[in-house]
Amino acid sequence: MKTINKTKNIVLLAGICAAVLLAAGCNDDKNVLANTKWKLVGIVNTETGEIKELEPKDCEECYTLTFTTGTKAEVLVYREKISIDLSYLGQIERADIPFATEEDRYFIEALLNYNTKSYTVTSIELKFINDVENYYLLFKSQKP
Repeated sequence: MKTINKTKNIVLLAGICAAVLLAAGCNDDKNVLANTKWKLVGIVNTETGEIKELEPKDCEECYTLTFTTGTKAEVLVYREKISIDLSYLGQIERADIPFATEEDRYFIEALLNYNTKSYTVTSIELKFINDVENYYLLFKSQKP
């Protein structure tokens, strides 16, 4: 009888540990972007695999997202830093940025487009996905 109770306790403890780890993982997902920096590689067409690189290509800070929290970042757009908040992801139809170049507008509209509703993140890649228009913005991790 004691062996059965020990087995039940071990199974119960393992279940509790798994639930705690899953909950901790979910909380980490919310903060995984905090204090990170990501450089745009390009905008990838999901049907053809073609990558559109944005000009200027030689600008280290251009199209680089620097996250201060899990949802808030700054990005350099035509010599001006602007703030973005991922909690608005998928809610903006058109970005009105009067000082931006055509490439800057293309980047901001692709990132904040109302059809760009999700993102995925690993330790080396960040993707903002637009399933409707078949592209994603591909970023590579940078040292902050």
